[in-house]
Amino acid sequence: MGCGLVVGIIGPIALTAIVIYALVQDVKTWPLIFIAIISWSGVALAQKWRLIAGIFQIALCVALPFIFHAAILAIDPQGDLGAAFAFIIVIPICSLPLLISGIIIIISWIGER
Repeated sequence: MGCGLVVGIIGPIALTAIVIYALVQDVKTWPLIFIAIISWSGVALAQKWRLIAGIFQIALCVALPFIFHAAILAIDPQGDLGAAFAFIIVIPICSLPLLISGIIIIISWIGER
């Protein structure tokens, strides 16, 4: 369980860093703030409901690149920035830790039963 949480914190930390960087650059980042809050809620769920948190983090891993791409398209209508962020930064840095964390949390839940 502890290992899953440690791995699961990497994704939200990376998203929060991206949001802070965008705020410093004066970009309209309200959709990104919402996404960062959602990613932190998966970590909070893992403290009480492991199975739900594992499923939530895996679902967020799958949906995150698409949500992030849509949010960036709202900021940059040309789409160049959105495509670069969604597939170069979000998938390896933010989504994969959520996937690994979700799998570890589900395995620890199964091992506990």
